[in-house]
Amino acid sequence: MTEQSLDGFDVAVVGAGLAGLSCAKRLQDQGKRVIVLDKSRGVGGRVATRRLYETRIDHGLVSFTIQGPHTAKLLQDEAIQATLQPWAEGWVSPLGNTAVIKQLAMALDVQTHFCVTELHQNREGWDIRGAASDTAVVRARSLVMAIPAPQAIALLATLIASQSPQDLLQRLDRVSFEPCITVMVGYPLPLSEQLPRRGLVAEGNAPLRRVIEDSSKRQNPAQLTLCLHSTPEFAHQYVDRHDWDAAIPTLIQHWIAQAGPKFQMPLWSQGHRWRYGFTAQALGVACVGQRLPLPLVCCGDWCLGAQSEAAIASGVAASEWILATLDAG
Repeated sequence: MTEQSLDGFDVAVVGAGLAGLSCAKRLQDQGKRVIVLDKSRGVGGRVATRRLYETRIDHGLVSFTIQGPHTAKLLQDEAIQATLQPWAEGWVSPLGNTAVIKQLAMALDVQTHFCVTELHQNREGWDIRGAASDTAVVRARSLVMAIPAPQAIALLATLIASQSPQDLLQRLDRVSFEPCITVMVGYPLPLSEQLPRRGLVAEGNAPLRRVIEDSSKRQNPAQLTLCLHSTPEFAHQYVDRHDWDAAIPTLIQHWIAQAGPKFQMPLWSQGHRWRYGFTAQALGVACVGQRLPLPLVCCGDWCLGAQSEAAIASGVAASEWILATLDAG
């Protein structure tokens, strides 16, 4: 296949989660030509909704809440408000919480299925190489890394030694994360009457961190769907194993022991592992960048803490950093 390239961008943003999309939208609103790259098949990052067994389940962010000015502004947007409804804790979308992120990404140039594999710098700017169906190289004057710090470190390691941003790498290395394994499970709908409470079913019963009645977010659900979130301690035992899915029946059995034998026969189950589920040690600044030899800034909720407010605030700060750097150049 002939190598294809996309160039002429002011900014390339790697990562289509809340931080990356907030950064990209701000930059585009200021007249910059921006492209967003993400390895997944859709946008959202940890705001994740899976479609399966004729339903949708939020297996990442449970709900949207107002945590500060940035989340307040997000939830006050008329187009986003149209996708939301009140829930046990904050607001959710009946179509899945990624509907909010899709609305945020609607006017942006987003390339999904683009798994960045190498970074290069030259006189014209950044060359970003990746595995994609039709594009192998993206070229931009500046780069935003809106992905978990360990993933940013791995990509920056592809730079040659003379270009490696050692000071920035040392700062990123201070960030740590807690993993999480989520299990999505379906039951016949009448069993919902046996739940201890609606919406947020249980919290803090190790190894289960939370149990969410996800079907309570849906309009006229045909089945009871639950999302089981593990504790970090439990996830550490499985997350790096090739057979990590051995955690799925274990978590289900713990749920049955807690909820009773009526929940012993699920219709189906499916799992997901989050290596970087929650920020354990944040960086303590809104974003971190390096201007030379080419503009590079890293952002994400891990800069300020493990909340949607932190993710958006970091993305906005990264956009301001890029604007100041490009205008100064």
